[in-house]
Amino acid sequence: MIHIIPICDIKEHEKSPYCHCKPRVDWDNSIVVHNAFDHREAVEIAKEILEEDTMSREHGLNDIINFGKMEGFTVEEAIQADPEYMVWFNDNVESFPLDAECRRLIEHELNRRGL
Repeated sequence: MIHIIPICDIKEHEKSPYCHCKPRVDWDNSIVVHNAFDHREAVEIAKEILEEDTMSREHGLNDIINFGKMEGFTVEEAIQADPEYMVWFNDNVESFPLDAECRRLIEHELNRRGL
């Protein structure tokens, strides 16, 4: 059997499908995937869930943009600074969808500037 064991774990693992970490066993392919005693899998899973939640929900005016040209700006500040860029942003950045209030402010800023 092939054993996949976490490195630098807080306890030693038994190279056995019956290790105290309660590993997942793929009997068909003879693979034993051991769980870390320090529970790092739980932290990794939580990060994945949070990232999925952040990517799937629409963002509002007070949300902070954490990447790109407007990194560190709230959505409202970014719209006021460069509404044309935020039109592009809304159309192209699928991982950070803007809510209806943000889209209305973009339109308002564009109209106010005669764009």
